[in-house]
Amino acid sequence: MNKKVFFFLLAPIFLWGMVSGCNNTGSGGKGDCAPSTPGGAGNPEIRFSSIPAKGSSDKVRGAVSHVKTDLYQVALYIHVLDGWWSKPTWANPTTPINNCDGSWENNYGSGGSDVQADQIAAFLIPKSYSPPLGYGDRNIPGDIERVALAKVFAGR
Repeated sequence: MNKKVFFFLLAPIFLWGMVSGCNNTGSGGKGDCAPSTPGGAGNPEIRFSSIPAKGSSDKVRGAVSHVKTDLYQVALYIHVLDGWWSKPTWANPTTPINNCDGSWENNYGSGGSDVQADQIAAFLIPKSYSPPLGYGDRNIPGDIERVALAKVFAGR
C-alpha cells in the first residue's frame, strides 16, 4: 500500500481517537478528557456515591451534574468532636472534579479522629472561590453555603 494512502486513511482515525478519547484515571482527578457537563443542562447537583462506614478510612466518593467540570471543585467538611473540619487538609481544602464523568473522591481520613466523623458535607463551588477553612468550628465556616451552587450532607 502506498505510504500516502496509508497516512490519509489512518490519520483521521488516529486524530479522532485523540480528540474524543477519555482516559479516566479513576483517581477522582481531572483525567485527560475535555471538560464536560455531566447530565447536560439543568440545576447544579452534587451527590455522594460512597460514604465509608464510621471508623473506616476509605475515601468519600461522589459526583456532580449539570455544571461544566473544569470550572468547579468540591469543598468537603467533616463533623468530629462537635466541630467542622476542612478535608483533605488545610493546605489543600478542595477536591478536583473528574472532567470525564463529573466524579470526585476525597481522602477525608487524614489523621486524628477523622474516621469517627458523624457527619460529612460536600459543597460544589467555583474554582475561583477559596473555601473557608474549618478548624473545629461549631457551624460550617464562612459564607460557603451562600456561595455553593449545590450541597449535600450525610450522617453516619
